[in-house]
Amino acid sequence: MQAGRRDRLVALAAQAATENDPERFRALLLKLQRLLNEKDFPSQGNKKLDRRAST
Repeated sequence: MQAGRRDRLVALAAQAATENDPERFRALLLKLQRLLNEKDFPSQGNKKLDRRAST
C-alpha cells in the first residue's frame, strides 16, 4: 500500500469519526469507499463464494 494513500485513508477515517453533520459524514464515507475500491484494494465483497465447492 502506498504511504500517501494510507495517510489519506487514515485522515478521512479520522474526519468521519468526529463528523456530526450527516451529509458531510456520508460524503466522507463515500470518499473512503472510493479509495478502498481502487484496484490496489480489491474488495473482498466482490468475491463470489462457490458454496457447491465447500459441500
